[in-house]
Amino acid sequence: MMKRSELRTQNSELRTQRFLFCILNSAFCILLFTGCAAKMAYNRGDDFASEGKWDEAVIAFTEALQREPENLEYNIRLIMAKERASESHYQKGTEALVQDKLDEAIREFQLASTLNPANSAADSELKKSVRMKESRIHYDLGVELERQGKLADAITEFQEAIRIDSSNIKARNSKETARERQKKVLEEQMGREKSDKPLFSTKPVTLQLKDVPVKQAFEILAKTVGLSVLFDEGIKDTRTSFFIKDTPFNYALELMLQTNNLFKKQVDDNTILVIQDTPAKRKQYEELLIQTFYLSNSDAKKALNMVRTLLNIRQVHVNEELNSLIVRETSEKMELVKRLIEASDKADAEVYLELELLEVNRTKIKEIGLKLSQYSVTGGIAPAGGNIGDILTLGLLKDLSDGNYLFSIPSAAINFAKSQGLVKTLANPRIRVLNRKKARFTIADRVPVAISTTTVAQTSTTGVTPEYKEVGIKMDFVPTVHTEDNEVTLEIKLEVSSLGEKVSLQTEGKSTEAFTTRSRNAETFLRLKDGEKAVLAGLISDTERTSVAKVPFLGDIPVLGALFTAKDDRKEETDILMSITPRIIRAMEILSDEFKPIPSGKEDTYTGTVAPPAALPAMPIFMPPPPLPSGPPEGQGGAEFPQPVQ
Repeated sequence: MMKRSELRTQNSELRTQRFLFCILNSAFCILLFTGCAAKMAYNRGDDFASEGKWDEAVIAFTEALQREPENLEYNIRLIMAKERASESHYQKGTEALVQDKLDEAIREFQLASTLNPANSAADSELKKSVRMKESRIHYDLGVELERQGKLADAITEFQEAIRIDSSNIKARNSKETARERQKKVLEEQMGREKSDKPLFSTKPVTLQLKDVPVKQAFEILAKTVGLSVLFDEGIKDTRTSFFIKDTPFNYALELMLQTNNLFKKQVDDNTILVIQDTPAKRKQYEELLIQTFYLSNSDAKKALNMVRTLLNIRQVHVNEELNSLIVRETSEKMELVKRLIEASDKADAEVYLELELLEVNRTKIKEIGLKLSQYSVTGGIAPAGGNIGDILTLGLLKDLSDGNYLFSIPSAAINFAKSQGLVKTLANPRIRVLNRKKARFTIADRVPVAISTTTVAQTSTTGVTPEYKEVGIKMDFVPTVHTEDNEVTLEIKLEVSSLGEKVSLQTEGKSTEAFTTRSRNAETFLRLKDGEKAVLAGLISDTERTSVAKVPFLGDIPVLGALFTAKDDRKEETDILMSITPRIIRAMEILSDEFKPIPSGKEDTYTGTVAPPAALPAMPIFMPPPPLPSGPPEGQGGAEFPQPVQ
C-alpha cells in the first residue's frame, strides 16, 4: 500500500514539473520572439532612416519601442526620427503655402506639430494657415453677398476676413469697393428722397439779376422751386447782381448766400430763414448738440488737444475713467469731430517677435607646477598628546622634551592639469509687442558688488555695502510697422555684461574683495519683411587670468624656482549669437477714404460743405450782364426772370 501511495506522489510531482517546464519554455519562446521582432523592427527603422523615409522610420521605431519599452537606444532613435520627420513635413508645408495650397499646408503643419510638439515654427505656421483659410471663407461669403446686392452684410464679412488675417489684400480691396458702392447707393437714395423737397431740389436754374435788392433776389430764386423765404431783421437793404445758367437750385442757393455774406437756417422742408453771417447771429441761431465719443484706442487727453487745435472747440469735457470726450457744438462741427476721431481712434499694429539666443562659452584652464597646501610654517609648545595653545604647567616647562615641540609643515602637490570646456546655453523666447512700444528680454544674474560709503557726522566713518547689479544679457526692442509695405523696422539694443577681475578695496585699513564688470553693447536699426529672419553675431569677449603662487626664496631661484612655483592660467571666451524674426499679427486698418481731404469750411466758419459736382458746366459764376431793354418794368429793378429750364 505504501508503495502505491509513493508512486502516486511521484507521478503528481512529475506532472507538476512538466507543466512548469512547458510554461517556462513558452515564456522563453515568447521573450525570444519579442526580442527578435523588436530587433527586426529597429533594423527596418534604421534602413528607412538611411533612405530619408522618416515617416516609415517613426513607425518602425515605435513598433520596436512598444516591444521593448525599456530599451533606451530605441527611445532615442524614435525621438530623433520624429524630429527629422517633423522638419520634413514643415518644409513640405512651407512649399505648399508658397504655392497657395492651404489645405495641403495645414495638413503638413499639423503632422509636423504632432510629431514634434517642440517645433514652435510649425505650430506658428499652422495657426497662420488656419487664419488664412478662415479669412478666405469670410471673403468668399462676402463676395457672394455683394453679388446678391447685400452690401452691408458683405462689408461685415470683409471686415471679419481682415480682422482674422490682416494680410488678406483681396478682402481689403473688396471692402473698399463695397463701401464705395454702398455710399453711392445711399447718396442716390437720399437724393431721391430730397429731390421732392424744394430746399434740396437739383432742378437747373438760369437767372440774370443786376443791381437788385438782396431780399428780392432770394425771393426770385425761391419761386423757381416754390420755396418760402424769411429774413432776419438784421439783413441790410443792399443790392446785388447774380448771373447763373443751368445751375442746380441747391448749389445756386449756397452761392447766393456766400456771395452776400449770409447763411440760412432751415425752418422746415419748404421754408428757410436767411440771416446775416456774423458771430453774434451764428451764436443766436445755430443750435448746439451734445455727443459723447467713447475712445477705444486713443488717449482722451490727446484727442481733446486735437479737436481744440483743429476746430477751436471750447465746450468739451474729458472723462478719464471712461476714456471719452463729451462735446457740445453745432451739427457741422460735430460731424467734423466725428470724422477726426474715427480717423485717429484706431487699433495700433502688433508684432510677434521670435528670438533665438545662443550663448557659447569656451573655457581653457591650465595648472602647472608645485602647489603647497599652505605657504607658511607654524610651530609651538604643547603637552604630550595635546595641541598648540593648550594650558602649560610650570612643571611641564621645566621638563620639556622633543615630544612637546610641534610644527605645522605644508603638504606639496605637483599639478599637470589641463582642461577645455564648451558650454552652450540656448534660449528661444517669444515676445508680443505693440507698435512703437518697447519690449525687454533679460537673462541675467544679480551679483553683489562692493560699494564704498562714507558717513560724515561728528566723526566720519567709511564702510563697504553691497549693491546688486544684473550681469548677463539684456535686449530692448522697439518695432515700427509699415502697413502698406508689410515690413517692420526694429530698433535693437543689446547689452552683454560679465564679471571681470577681482579687486581689493581699502577702507580704514580694511581690505574688501569685489569684482569689476565688463559690458558689450550694440545698437542698430533693421528693416525686415514680415517673417524675414536677421542674425546678429560677433559679440565676443576674451578674458585671461593668470595667478602665481610660490615658495619664498626657493621660488625666486632661476630655473630651479619653477619647481617651487604653481601657475594657474585661465582663458575664457564668450560669443553671443542672436536671430530675430518679426511677424505682423495685426496691421492698422486705413481705409481709402481716409486719404482724402475733409472739407471743413472757412477760417472762422467750420462746415462740411462739399465742393460742387464735377458735372456742372465750366462757366464763371458772374457772367457779363446782357443788354437790358429800355424802361424795365417797375419793381423789377432791372431783373430778368426767365422761365426755369426744364
